[in-house]
This record gives sequence, C-alpha cells and structure tokens, in this order.
Amino acid sequence: MKTTLLIMAAGIGSRFGTGIKQLEPVDDAGHIIMDYSIHDAIEAGFNHVVFIIRKDIEKEFKEVIGDRIAFICSSHNVTVDYAFQDINDIPGTLPEGRTKPWGTGQAVLAAKKVIKTPFIVINADDYYGKEGFKAVHEYLVNGGKSCMAGFVLKNTLSDNGGVTRGICKMDENGNLTEVVETKNIVKTTDGAEADGVAVDVNSLVSMNMWGLTPDFLDVLEEGFKEFFEKEVPCNPLKAEYLIPIFIGELLEHGKISVKVLKTNDTWYGMADYLAEPHEEYICFSNYPIGDKIADFVVLTSRSKMKVCIVEVKGADFKIVKANHYQGLNVHMNDAITQLKNHMEYINRNYSSFRTQIHEDKDKAINEEYSGNYLVGPRKTLLVDPQKDIDVKYIAIGGVEREDKSIEESHEIVKCKPADNLEIASWNSFVRKLDEYHGHHPVQ
Repeated sequence: MKTTLLIMAAGIGSRFGTGIKQLEPVDDAGHIIMDYSIHDAIEAGFNHVVFIIRKDIEKEFKEVIGDRIAFICSSHNVTVDYAFQDINDIPGTLPEGRTKPWGTGQAVLAAKKVIKTPFIVINADDYYGKEGFKAVHEYLVNGGKSCMAGFVLKNTLSDNGGVTRGICKMDENGNLTEVVETKNIVKTTDGAEADGVAVDVNSLVSMNMWGLTPDFLDVLEEGFKEFFEKEVPCNPLKAEYLIPIFIGELLEHGKISVKVLKTNDTWYGMADYLAEPHEEYICFSNYPIGDKIADFVVLTSRSKMKVCIVEVKGADFKIVKANHYQGLNVHMNDAITQLKNHMEYINRNYSSFRTQIHEDKDKAINEEYSGNYLVGPRKTLLVDPQKDIDVKYIAIGGVEREDKSIEESHEIVKCKPADNLEIASWNSFVRKLDEYHGHHPVQ
C-alpha cells in the first residue's frame, strides 16, 4: 500500500534572517536533522516523500538534501515529489502589507495535487522519534482515517523562549475531543505557563504529526475558504490557518474523529547515545533537580548506578566561535551554566538526591512515575541503593568547526568546569549512534 510522508519545510530559514540554518549538516557525511525523520518514516513503511518548500529556497534545498534523498529513495522504491507554498495561493486577494505565511493548513493544501494516498504530515526541523511514525503508519494501513501522534507537553518545551502547542483532550476511547492552541508556553521552575497562567505539563500536545487521508484535503480546502471570509478581514496581516485549530473546529461540530496515538519517545537517540544496547537503562526527560529542570537524565547500571545529566541545545551554530580563541558559542556556555547549577545542587544535597534518583528509578520500573520517561527493553535496572552513584554531566549542541575537532579544541578543555562534564557536538552525537548502534540516515 502506498503511504506518503509529507514534510512541511517552507518555513525553514525564515526565523534566522539569512541562510538556512536547518540545512546545516550535523555529521561528517553531510546529513541534516531532516534525514533522520525520513529514515524513520521509510523504516516504518512510508514509500512516498513530498517536500513542501518555498520556491525561493528550491535551489539550496535540493543541493543540500533534495537531490540526495531522491537518489537514495529511488533504490528503496520510494518516490519523491515537491509542492510549493505561496503566500498568493489563496481564495481571495492578498491583503496589503501581508508578508506572514498563512500557516500549516495552507502548507498542506499546497501538496493537494500530489497527495493520492494516506499520509503523515510533520515539520521539517523537529525530532519525533521512531515510535510515532510506526504507530501512525500502522493505523493508516489498517484503514484508519485520521489520527495524531500525541507528545507529552513537558517534553516539547524550549529553553530559548515560548512555543505554541495544540493542547489535546481525549475521551475514554482515546479519541481526540478538543485541541486548544496555546501560544507562548514557557518553562518555569515547577512546570510551565502561558502568559502567566499555569499549564499542565503532562498534557498531550500536537507536534504537527498527523495521520490523514486525501479526503481530508477537500475538507481542509473548504475550511480555508471560510477562514479567508471570516478570519482574515478581522486580522489581515497576522491571521493564520493552522491545522490544530481547524481540526478542533471539526471536532466541535462532530465532523471528524481523530485517534490519539500516544508516543513515549523522549528524544531521538538519547538513550542509545548514553547506553549500550545490552545495558539496562532508564531515560527521564525534563527531570527536576532542586528548583531547576534537566533536559534529560539517563540511568545505566554498571555495578553501581551511573547518572548522566544532559542539557541539549540546537544544531544551528558552530560549537566554537569563528575566532576560536574567543571560546565557545553562547548557547553552549548556557548549557554549561545549567549543568554547573545541577552539579552544585547535587554536591550540596548528595544524600537526598541519591535517595530521590533511586526512588524515581523504582517508580519508572513499576510504571508509577508521573513524568515522562522511557525504560529500556530489559525493564530493569539492578543496582545497589546503598552504593554511591556515579554522576556525569553532558552538554550536547552545535556542530564542530571544519578545522577543529571537538577532541582537539583547547577552548572546550578550558571551558569544562569539572572532569565529569563532557561537551559533545551533534557531529559526535551522530557518529556515536552510527558506530555503536547502527542507526543511520536513509542511504
């Protein structure tokens, strides 16, 4: 059965001013973040890839990923098409002064002519993990009409400002009942808030990973006409046609049924990066340490418990400044500062932290932990709670300079506040996955 991976890439680069930062490679082979979503989707069974891009980035996009993916896909019996999102492709007249794109609903509509099969739609520059692709594909090929991969809110928040998320509610059968598009959700010391109002961090949210059928596109098109008639006149410069909002309206009027497929993915490859496949491990995301939150805490067992505390930054910067004598990029320094805060807290409160981590380990194994976590396939972590714990701190972010490997950089050495703190680039992250776990982009 033909199924399509629809990638919304029209917005890449727009928030960075110049250049297309999301197209920067994260490994020595030139792979970018998008390669890994494509790999996971093809592995799950999707056999048609459609890129939604802007016409003005077509040349650079094809040079960096498009032509390479098309060549690779041809050997896997996977076809590739393009669709172009255009601000002028609207059921009306472009409002004077309008420069803002029309949103994800219009982006998907741009691909209507090339979508003939059930499809999954994703963002180009987000990590999703394997589980969501597999769940959505299985649902679609077994006759399902509409579904959504549901992610835990606290696992989708940013360290660098507010985010917009579609917060979801479900009935007792796991069907979506409501989507509340919530803007400017920011991390707080004890959870999250939006414009000063507390938000439940355990809510399931849409990360724009929808499973849909071609019939939905007809409904989406009619909805866009109505949006243009009713919403645009009220806010001609900023109104957006967003899929979560539109689906929420359909749900409200009983015009659609959407199955929520909860995904327990915490971060792409994080547990694999820090644990050997044969090991027992537990991975927590957004884990509380004192009054701070660590991006990830991974527990492994090597006679005594090893605790890896991880802060993650993006891949859209060089880890060492262009003038390398000036030290690390500001984002990496921020990650190191966060790790130093965790380190100082644990050093001051070692006994209570050791007790806490053992208790949370037991809760996770017994499926009683209230936060987001992943227990390895062996479903155990056999350690002696009376022994000391071995704590390691890891900052992951950026890419290496072409002329300076991370191992050779004296800036990295001098910026490390302790021997048990490791600084890793996305290059090294991907290399280790490839070396130890055989997890490669599509090739």
